[in-house]
Amino acid sequence: TALNSCGTNQYVLLGPGAFTFSSDLSIPSNCVLRGSGTRSTIITYTGTTGFPISLGNHADAPNLSSATNISSGATAGSTSIVVASASNITVNGLLVITELNDPVYVSDVTLNGTCTWCDAYLFHNAGTRVRGQTVKVTNVSGTTITFTPPLYTNYGSATGTGPAIASPYGSATGSSPPATMAGIESLQLVGTNSAPNSSVNGSMISLWGCDECWAKGVMVNWSDSDQIDVGYCYRCEVRDSYFTSSFIHHSGGSDAEVQVAAWSSGVLVENNIMERLHASIILEKGVAGNVVGYNYTCCTFDSTA
Repeated sequence: TALNSCGTNQYVLLGPGAFTFSSDLSIPSNCVLRGSGTRSTIITYTGTTGFPISLGNHADAPNLSSATNISSGATAGSTSIVVASASNITVNGLLVITELNDPVYVSDVTLNGTCTWCDAYLFHNAGTRVRGQTVKVTNVSGTTITFTPPLYTNYGSATGTGPAIASPYGSATGSSPPATMAGIESLQLVGTNSAPNSSVNGSMISLWGCDECWAKGVMVNWSDSDQIDVGYCYRCEVRDSYFTSSFIHHSGGSDAEVQVAAWSSGVLVENNIMERLHASIILEKGVAGNVVGYNYTCCTFDSTA
């Protein structure tokens, strides 16, 4: 109730104590869920869905049905593109810009077979558009879209990679903006193996479809699945936190690690401790322009990738 009524740029404070919950918590835009310290505010999750605390929503991811072809401008350093239709693109909204896999240096063939999920599921497990970048729209003028930051690379110009497309974040019409400026701080989240990886894919803390959201000074202790997932995010942060131990230690839909995925761009993963996980940090599914620095990893059950 407190989260649902949280005012803009305010926070909900949990005092010292032990809390147990079975229903998922969603932190709204411009609101922070703040504890009184990782050794003082301890939350135990007993639910079964696998997404105890969410910042953003999986429904806020890019939607293929609202994608539009890029006519020009998708070149390295560009801050504007011309699209076939701007009807679903809004100022302050997010776009993912992608191209068809370049046959010269992009491969979706792995030791486990063809990686049909490597384009982050947007294209219905086709794996055809692995590379991408998330940008924030600053202006819409006709079919000319201006955005930040500049494109890191060319899209759709190499042979076999066109057309490049732009897919708005949000609902099927692109009109629902992603979660913005939501945060979680200074608390410990404990799993109980109530939502194991074998039955559900998930993460203890999920930043998904987020614009400048963050997790800071948190501890995740004994995760049911991933410790924290960052997907379809723009300039999100995971910092000053401690991620330890899991009920699973194997690859799969949830791998027990800090994951940055799904065309997330401008993400900072800094000054964290990660121990006794499957693989401490995984970057996958077309992420671009992210920074992983000053982290300490120890005692993984598999290699860090």
